[in-house]
Amino acid sequence: MAREAGICYSTLALVTDFDCWHVDEEPVTLEAILEIMHKNVEQAQKVIRELIPMLGTIKLCSCCDAAKFAVVTAPEKIPQKLKDELSILFG
Repeated sequence: MAREAGICYSTLALVTDFDCWHVDEEPVTLEAILEIMHKNVEQAQKVIRELIPMLGTIKLCSCCDAAKFAVVTAPEKIPQKLKDELSILFG
């Protein structure tokens, strides 16, 4: 949806149960996962704090034009009510 709305986005993924696929390892406990998850929250907050000051220096990408050719219906055939409702996406 972000792309369709012309909003740049990114993903930040942090692992909480890396060894879940190791069949020879001890089962991971909920407590261990929660401990890692809390550390990941701190890490994610750190990444975001460091990233925010950089946002003004990031060059524009094609996200803002992602929906440029998404609608192929002739503009005069689209009801005004629908145009109004979708104006945030196709303003």
